[in-house]
Amino acid sequence: MYNTLSSALIEINEEIFKYIKLSVSEDFEIDANTIGFDLWSTLRDRYFISENPKDDFLQYKSMMMKIRNQKSFMHLTMAPTMECNFNCFYCFETNKPKGKMTPEVMDSIIKYIEAMPSLEKIYLTWFGGEPLLAIEHMELFYAKLTQRSFKSFDSNVITTGYHLSESVIRTLQKIKISSIQITLDGNKDRHNKVKRTDECDDVFSRILHNVDLVTQLAPEINVVFRVNTTKQNMTEFPELYKLLVMRYKGKNVSISPGIVQDRSSKTHSSSCFLNNKETYDFILDLWQNHKIYTPWIRYPQNTCSECAIRDNQAISFDAEGYAYKCWEMIGQRKYSIGKINKDGIVENVNRIVLNRQLYGADALSDPQCIECKFLPICTGGCPIQRIQNEFEDHSNEVCTIYKENIEEFLKIHLGLKESGYENH
Repeated sequence: MYNTLSSALIEINEEIFKYIKLSVSEDFEIDANTIGFDLWSTLRDRYFISENPKDDFLQYKSMMMKIRNQKSFMHLTMAPTMECNFNCFYCFETNKPKGKMTPEVMDSIIKYIEAMPSLEKIYLTWFGGEPLLAIEHMELFYAKLTQRSFKSFDSNVITTGYHLSESVIRTLQKIKISSIQITLDGNKDRHNKVKRTDECDDVFSRILHNVDLVTQLAPEINVVFRVNTTKQNMTEFPELYKLLVMRYKGKNVSISPGIVQDRSSKTHSSSCFLNNKETYDFILDLWQNHKIYTPWIRYPQNTCSECAIRDNQAISFDAEGYAYKCWEMIGQRKYSIGKINKDGIVENVNRIVLNRQLYGADALSDPQCIECKFLPICTGGCPIQRIQNEFEDHSNEVCTIYKENIEEFLKIHLGLKESGYENH
């Protein structure tokens, strides 16, 4: 028996299992004397049985609201520049503004942070554009930020990997970068077709050389290869995965497919992106036929996490000080919620955008989601995709791939556990 709210997976004997199934179909209360008080207590504590199913939803809602309204933690995203030396076809930054974040904008953001007296932890993501084009600005902001002490500070950077020179790596160590996410677009030939520059005709090999440098100079930094995966390159993934695994065996490097979903409108969809069914088939094929472990194979559990867009404390800034709730929207001014002023206050707030992103298309108010037993491990899907569906005539698939395939994933988990692998 598996429960999405408590993440419990319990083995019980077949006779009691049939009795519990009967209680569901015939709608009678499970008797503690019939199944034993200890088991009854365990089932109650793990939400397998409850006085009213609505109470289970309210328990989940209370967890989410606590996360949304917390004051001690901030996920801060910074784009020190929107410039990039590539023009990938899928990039939302079609008109990249020039320039880098000024010290004055940095000071305003510091003031914004300092106005939060209960803040104890900061998780900083460097974004872009290509953030490493502004490595000196990253270093300056870190110096300004860390003049104030926090109980916990962690940071990562999302980059093409093209600019990871020795001096840049040393700076990343200095500013306490713990993780580098590098995007690949497939194998060498395909990646070099997507990412091209006049100065380098083999960007793929340069990136791997740069990662070699990271593993040598900064082995404590985790490097994550995110392979943008579509129908056009999905068959290349196993070969690319094995190449990277062999090259970085024993190193602090991981590889995962980044499924590219169709985010276009109903009238302008693309046939090269994967839907949920295709994603499931792909993930399952990687495991069954290639023994490639991906994050989807992890035990499906309620992590009590919420997207930053719904969190009052989370915020993103572009190089000019425009503020956003979602990092995917950085640089798209129509999705900006306002602009920070010299006093550290976000002014000229766009209430329509802000209200949509904080409260719009909320799974906690969606009758289908409220009744769905997968909500605790799905959280309703990506909020931006939900908002696009409701307000922008999109048809994004927001349900989890576990929804139709939970038994298969649980069987994989049990098989891994029997092999001695802690699959969490």
